[in-house]
Amino acid sequence: MIHRLFETDAFEMLARGIPRDESIVVLDVGAHTGAVAARIREVFSNARVYAFEPAETPYRELLKRADSDPGITPIRAAVGDHDGEIELRETRNPLLTSVLEPTDRTRVESLGAAEIERTSRVPLRRLDHWAIEAGLSAVDLVKLDVQGFELAVLHGMGSLLDRTRAVYAEAHLAPVYQGAALFSDIDQTLRDHGLRLHQIHEITTRGDDLQTVQLDALWLREDLLETIQRNPLERVTPPWADLFRRALDRCARAGRTRVALYGAGTHTRTLEPWLDERDDVRIVAVIDDNPTPAGGTLAGRPVVSPDEAASLDLDAVILSSDSFEDALWRRSARFRDAGIPVFRLYGREID
Repeated sequence: MIHRLFETDAFEMLARGIPRDESIVVLDVGAHTGAVAARIREVFSNARVYAFEPAETPYRELLKRADSDPGITPIRAAVGDHDGEIELRETRNPLLTSVLEPTDRTRVESLGAAEIERTSRVPLRRLDHWAIEAGLSAVDLVKLDVQGFELAVLHGMGSLLDRTRAVYAEAHLAPVYQGAALFSDIDQTLRDHGLRLHQIHEITTRGDDLQTVQLDALWLREDLLETIQRNPLERVTPPWADLFRRALDRCARAGRTRVALYGAGTHTRTLEPWLDERDDVRIVAVIDDNPTPAGGTLAGRPVVSPDEAASLDLDAVILSSDSFEDALWRRSARFRDAGIPVFRLYGREID
């Protein structure tokens, strides 16, 4: 099970320190079909993404994506600590394909998804050698998703790692593949090269014991981190803030001036910089089904239960969650039944 810790992904976070229109170099190692490469290109419009993928089937899809986006350059190769060839173990679920053997527990708990269907010999490249051939002297971002082979990739960067501004990598906390690098090894290597852990974006648990087996994390060079720390929450208004602004516009046009947000989670916290933007609509409270004890606040607003919200003379309610908006829509029926309009940011307002 994957647990996301932020509403904002790592690439939006990077946009606080790197201008979105800057011409940056990105190495997407373990690109699969190129979904992450495309996402990077959405955030950084002038990014040149070199996408490494060794498996034939996803590589064909990667080629199709690159045909429609000249900013993505596909390279069919695995990446490690030497040049040559390596055996690739292609699994039933292509996302689990690795040069490493899955552990017995991984095989059992993947319900067959980690079973090896074929093996093949594929090219293997060191990134520092490849970068010289490509005429690259520095890298802005390296994204790693290589199923336990991360440390070999980092070792194969050599001094290029010292000229890398950011690394976004999957890292294991428990053995998922035999001989897989663990988070502590990856973190130590990156720290040795001047990159500091900034954020953990996702954690993955497995089994009935909910063991945390891996995470996705972002490491940054000190000067980039300092730039981010000096900047406001976002250099450019993120999409969900624009959706929130549109909801406020709807309230204003309808003369709805006393509004509550429904949802006291991360989504509402990320909206805090935009809560006081306008004078004609006031966010007077945050509604939550499990409010903190009396006196609890979020973004300077009282956190109240739906029952308590009934006494606030509200004109409208805005649902503030992406993951749980459908559930909040169902729970907000009591407000709609009372004649208080409820606005969604993502879905359609249909009963």
